Amino acid sequence: AQGKPAPAVPPVTHTPEDIVFAQKKLPTNYIFGLFAAPAPGDKDYPAMVVAMDYLADRLFEEVRTKRKLTYAVSAGISARKANYGYFYVTAADPAATLPVMFEEVKKLRETTLTDQQITETLNVFITDYYTDLETNASQASLLANAQLLTGDWRNAEAFLGQVKAVKAADIQRVVKTYVKAPQFGVVGPDRSKLTKELFTP
Repeated sequence: AQGKPAPAVPPVTHTPEDIVFAQKKLPTNYIFGLFAAPAPGDKDYPAMVVAMDYLADRLFEEVRTKRKLTYAVSAGISARKANYGYFYVTAADPAATLPVMFEEVKKLRETTLTDQQITETLNVFITDYYTDLETNASQASLLANAQLLTGDWRNAEAFLGQVKAVKAADIQRVVKTYVKAPQFGVVGPDRSKLTKELFTP
């Protein structure tokens, strides 16, 4: 049955970069940053999904594996009608950690990914995508979310094809367009060392 269309949702808008800090007696800083991003159904959404998936892998490699600056670092994109992308890291030394993270963002803006890099990212993404759909409940949820977020459950079937069609130029373009003006929330022991410049990708 055809239901009524879902009401429109205002897009996420951000003022210039800002930090909200909550001081707690902790051994590390818990840092979470949000920025406006295209929503499911938007033409730029598939490219953003691939871009943030690639970025998450690079952050894990550079921040955790190579430099051992944290045990938890990630980046990604949500799936909301008013959507956002995010950064997350726990960092005892944000001044050492955040520049490494944002250097990876800079590389993604300025460097064209190779076909091999894109293929490797897609292979992991598609494997995880199908793994998450092993149950009937997860498949029903996928279709319901597509109906609610994009207005047509059939868009769930089209999504993987759109992801596979993403090109290097698409990734570079969406990173330049959307990965900016993040709003950060920090829970940690010392606000004095957390300058606004440190939180600008």
